[in-house]
Amino acid sequence: MAAYPREMPDHGASSISFEPQRVDYLSPETGGRIGAVAAGWPLWRMRLSLNNMAERDADIWRAWLANQRGGGRPFIAWDLARELPRLHRDGRPIGAAPTGWSQTIDSEGDAQLTLAGFVLPVMLTVGDYVGFKWDAAGAPAGSYGRRALVRVTKGATADTGGSVTVTIDPPVPMIVPPGAQAHLDRPACLMRLVTGSTQFGEQLVGGYTAQGGVIEAAQDLIA
Repeated sequence: MAAYPREMPDHGASSISFEPQRVDYLSPETGGRIGAVAAGWPLWRMRLSLNNMAERDADIWRAWLANQRGGGRPFIAWDLARELPRLHRDGRPIGAAPTGWSQTIDSEGDAQLTLAGFVLPVMLTVGDYVGFKWDAAGAPAGSYGRRALVRVTKGATADTGGSVTVTIDPPVPMIVPPGAQAHLDRPACLMRLVTGSTQFGEQLVGGYTAQGGVIEAAQDLIA
């Protein structure tokens, strides 16, 4: 059995909301202007609506929910509507993961993410995600128990040298180490269930759920 955190099931969903949640405070100034102060790092929030499903599929979700022990265990979650860059979903090859990445902040305060080392042409458009995964101290190499996620707000195409620079939001969190692996295939983050809003549907005697249910979760950003 795989160690935790595990991926959430990837079937049976009818719709998804996957957006960064911010906590900002307005700060009136003496001159009449309004400033804004951010409290903490933006964190991803997911609300996933499930379809009615066959009993065997419902059992998978039910078992997964039980193993999460409410919000006790983190799990790997992603936007099911954008598992690959939009212009590569039709099977257009991406090639290997980038060999390196760097982030800068421009004069407007926007984060510019550069991915390097692509062999095949890569096109990133607005709404695509870039994931980062790395190992915790003392964890087996390649276990990737730590995750972070950013989304493209201004896209670009990789140049002939295999590099592409895009505008992202939120920026790459400061806890992401320089050696983290950037990737474009199923970019994900760690999340925990919001138990008060998560509810699995009733089960019909005939073997189908009467209501699919709702899965709600918030990002758990772990260094």
